[in-house]
Amino acid sequence: MIMRITWGKLRAGTWQKYEQAYHEMVAGKAVPGLRGRWLAHDVNDPDGGFSVSLWDSLDAMQAYEQSAVFTQEIQPRVVSLSLRDEQSQGQGTRVQGQ
Repeated sequence: MIMRITWGKLRAGTWQKYEQAYHEMVAGKAVPGLRGRWLAHDVNDPDGGFSVSLWDSLDAMQAYEQSAVFTQEIQPRVVSLSLRDEQSQGQGTRVQGQ
């Protein structure tokens, strides 16, 4: 399994819009290889947050990130709320399965 943790900084005061976009576009949507996904507001930065996702494999995560729905619908909306795309940082970590 792969756990992806991404931190990003949003434009000032846009957390509610970001959270709404997250719930509209990705929360609860079935994605092949995705076991779970969470959004967390950074307690130390009102304009920062984390996205955490758990995947069956690195291939499944990469396939989603290269899909049309991600590159053409989700990513543009997220980037429009981000302070700077370069400030987003993501890490993939292998986790031992059950």
